Amino acid sequence: MKYYISAVRVIWLSLSISILYFSLHRLSQLNSMRDVSELMSVMSYGMILISFPIGVVFVVALFFLCLALNVMQISIENKYITTTLVWFFFLSGGYIQWFYLLKKIIKK
Repeated sequence: MKYYISAVRVIWLSLSISILYFSLHRLSQLNSMRDVSELMSVMSYGMILISFPIGVVFVVALFFLCLALNVMQISIENKYITTTLVWFFFLSGGYIQWFYLLKKIIKK
């Protein structure tokens, strides 16, 4: 069982890093904001999928965070920083799920 959990963690981390790499690589080839927005959506869907079910909770939290930043009129214009921050937000959710909560569930 221990090796199975370790394998799932390695696969999850590999997929997360791959999603970031391909997103940043593709981002360098895009010019229009519409294409960048679509890429961010695809990246977010991928991260939600590999960190399901906590990924859904983090989508809601990201929505409210973006809403609060919009109300405070804070925006990040750099598409690379925005992409990396969104990816890191979902990465932290997946990390909590696969490395912290899973460990606690298995101990019980």
